Amino acid sequence: MNQKPFVLFMVAIGALLLLVLSTSPVMAQTDGDNYVPNWTNYQGYITDGSGAPLDGKVDLYFALYDAKTDGNKVWAQYHDDVEVNGGYFYVKLGGEAKPLGYKSYENGERHLEVYVSTTGCRPDCTFDTPGQYEKLPRQQIGAVAYAIKAHRAYSATWASKVHWDGVMGKPEMDNDHGYKYVITVAKEGGDYTSIYDAVESISDAAKDKQYLVWVAPGMYTETETIVTKPYVHIHGADPRATHIYNFSKNKTVVLQSYVTLRDISIHNYYNGERSYAIYANSNDYEVNDAKLHYVYAYAGSKASYPEYRSDYHYGFYGAGSIKVHANYLYAYGDYGKEYNYGAYLTDGASLYAKNSHFYGYYGKWAYGVYVWGGGDYNTTDTTYFDAYYVKSWAKYAETYNYGYYADNGGQAKVYHSSFYGYYGQGYGQYCYGVYNQSSKWTSHDTYGYAHNCTIENTGLYNWYGRAAINGDTYYGYVESMGASEQVCYGIYSGGQNGTRGWLDGYNTMGKAKNCYANYGLYNSGGGHAKTSGGHWYGEGGNMAVGIANKDANSEHYANQCNVWGTGGSNANGNFGYYNWNGGKAQVDFCTVHGDTYSMFTKDAGTSTYVGQTKFVGPWSWPNTGVFKCYGVYNANYDAVSCVYEAPQ
Repeated sequence: MNQKPFVLFMVAIGALLLLVLSTSPVMAQTDGDNYVPNWTNYQGYITDGSGAPLDGKVDLYFALYDAKTDGNKVWAQYHDDVEVNGGYFYVKLGGEAKPLGYKSYENGERHLEVYVSTTGCRPDCTFDTPGQYEKLPRQQIGAVAYAIKAHRAYSATWASKVHWDGVMGKPEMDNDHGYKYVITVAKEGGDYTSIYDAVESISDAAKDKQYLVWVAPGMYTETETIVTKPYVHIHGADPRATHIYNFSKNKTVVLQSYVTLRDISIHNYYNGERSYAIYANSNDYEVNDAKLHYVYAYAGSKASYPEYRSDYHYGFYGAGSIKVHANYLYAYGDYGKEYNYGAYLTDGASLYAKNSHFYGYYGKWAYGVYVWGGGDYNTTDTTYFDAYYVKSWAKYAETYNYGYYADNGGQAKVYHSSFYGYYGQGYGQYCYGVYNQSSKWTSHDTYGYAHNCTIENTGLYNWYGRAAINGDTYYGYVESMGASEQVCYGIYSGGQNGTRGWLDGYNTMGKAKNCYANYGLYNSGGGHAKTSGGHWYGEGGNMAVGIANKDANSEHYANQCNVWGTGGSNANGNFGYYNWNGGKAQVDFCTVHGDTYSMFTKDAGTSTYVGQTKFVGPWSWPNTGVFKCYGVYNANYDAVSCVYEAPQ
């Protein structure tokens, strides 16, 4: 063949083989006929060896074996002239000519082998004709596929009678009887072939009459926005198997109250100003207690669809007094011309997320999670983000990459989560793991990473906001030092124009490494910081400072800390603790390391108080300002004088 080897991504073939069976009750006669289809849907994504998606037509050969290597071939089938669009293709395996029934799965494991050809040689060649087909590695079919041996499934009129055993798409039960009213959507054999039509057909849903719209595996291209209805739940088979696409409308799914989206992928490739995969806005519809469970929400333009690029892409968008609960939500805003948001919350929206991932990629501004408050984070109707075991990425934007961004009074409570602001592939001037401006950030055992941007990298940026952090790690770093304006902060906290930033930290680590200037913790502009326990590192680059406290009205109270300022190439620029320009600092029960100075304080109006602290490295304070100490000693446990003395 005249091309590089192919790479094939199969979408959960084991689940597909099983979950198609969920449509069989609809295909069967309602009198209980035990017919089970002898075919199944198969969907894949195929690229060449360089990773570029294929387009056009291919010939495929599928073979089912009873072993990972060698073994016996138990079933095989050719599919010629299969259409491939942007790498994606869809075929039906089995059928009358080559039935794929339950006997194909009896007595042992099964592995699927696929051959691909782009030469158009069929029917004059076969899979073993030299130079015509590329063989792809076998992939094992998961155990769930054996549910195809279930011969009988009854009418889907009553979901409580459906054979759900082992089905990943099994619906949650809303009462003792389960979902009484079920409508199925399938490529073939369902009540509808369109999710939009299925939802629109329902006019009498209520709390005591809830509907399930069950969507079989397949790729469903909708031409209208799906506006959900209260008490109508939409479940797919699996997010890797059931996909909804919209190319013509800027919203794919709009949420209302008491709706559950589950086990489904939602895509929007609208080419216009704004593109939304999942949209919730109380100005349009009331949205209370909406639930998302195992949902993939993608707004953007993959390489498959380069022509679909809006200015703004939103994986999840929430506005107004909405309340949405998400568990295993994967939300992407990708490849927009200007802004890309994994999740965007504004004007009082609340999102409660567990085990979820948020991605903002490319454009000029990228946000994993964006929170815009109502002006005051002390009010009860502020915009709110609650996160447990969440990961959020912002990557590859030309200018700004924010793992998490909050402004104007937003609030967040975050536990055991990670936020990344990354630069790569020649993009990115400013990277922030967490950016908290005029908002409230409360976190426990959480990570904020900022990496490789050309101007600034900050793990946590708290700018006249209030941050309470416990057991966190914040890290700003680069692989190699840039120009003199490049700076890294583990944590930056401060105020502006007389408005203070507040930082309360307990057992937290702040680390900055390899930028031109590096600060583990930087408190300035009238910021008020209290830290107990923890480790603070400034390392490498030209200048390295463990903790910096700067400016009039800036106050830092440190207790039981370990501080390092080491490794900077400027022999005069490595400070453990640096207090200057009118700052007020109190340091107790700490160990302070500095290659140039462990403790350095200067300028009139600056006041520094140190107690029961160890200096590792020289120290200096001028005969200006205030310096008082008690029980201070050096690396040799010799007492350090508290009165002015020449730099040591």
